[in-house]
Amino acid sequence: MLFNDLNSFFKSITTSFVISLLVLVILASIYHILWKNNRTEALLKSEVHQSFDEVKIFNSKNNELNNLIIKEVRDLNKELSNIFGKIDTNVGLNIAIFEKLEELQMYGELEDIGAFFDNNANLIALVSPDSLYREADEWFFRKDLRHEYTHYFLA
Repeated sequence: MLFNDLNSFFKSITTSFVISLLVLVILASIYHILWKNNRTEALLKSEVHQSFDEVKIFNSKNNELNNLIIKEVRDLNKELSNIFGKIDTNVGLNIAIFEKLEELQMYGELEDIGAFFDNNANLIALVSPDSLYREADEWFFRKDLRHEYTHYFLA
């Protein structure tokens, strides 16, 4: 009799624990989605530092970097159009530049990323290069921009 009571007790605790854990995971997911969307919306309402064609650049006060972005986007759009054919990219693109990797990662859905494309907000997020005078810094920045723009173009 005692064994049946203990068995029943542990089954009810296990069931309650699993249900509580599932509810917690669901609530945490909903919170994360809402928090991320609110942060992204706030970012896209911040000051636009450069705008061209249907592209807006946020957070970049560096004109040299903005010019590099403009040139890369225009060049890459031509290159991808030659490969895949003309695709209407006039849906608007937002490019956000962050000074620190940790700032960028607050907006992304994955951990340990250095750049990302958010299809819902048509947002490319990048970390500003340390310097545009060092070829390696510029090369990695351009590589990230081209990679993420390709996601945008194909989306």
